[in-house]
Amino acid sequence: QGSYFIGKLQALARAHPAILKEVRGRGMLIGLEAVTEAGGIQLADKLFELDVLVAHTLNNPRVIRMEPPLNVERAILDEVLVRTEKALKAL
Repeated sequence: QGSYFIGKLQALARAHPAILKEVRGRGMLIGLEAVTEAGGIQLADKLFELDVLVAHTLNNPRVIRMEPPLNVERAILDEVLVRTEKALKAL
């Protein structure tokens, strides 16, 4: 599931290079790095509005953590991807 989710998030990053600089991770521990601190904060806020729970790293508001459970269903990941794309388009 991790490879699938990271791959789809990386495609979203390529489609929105003004907002997302990089998507990286291993398994279901995923980091989305925004181009700017303000962009990271805005993206996290928008994701929260869309009921996607994320968190910043402790020392860098540009990096947003996504940590879905290991047993998450593909349909839920797809819904998170839809909401993430909606958040990116809103910015």
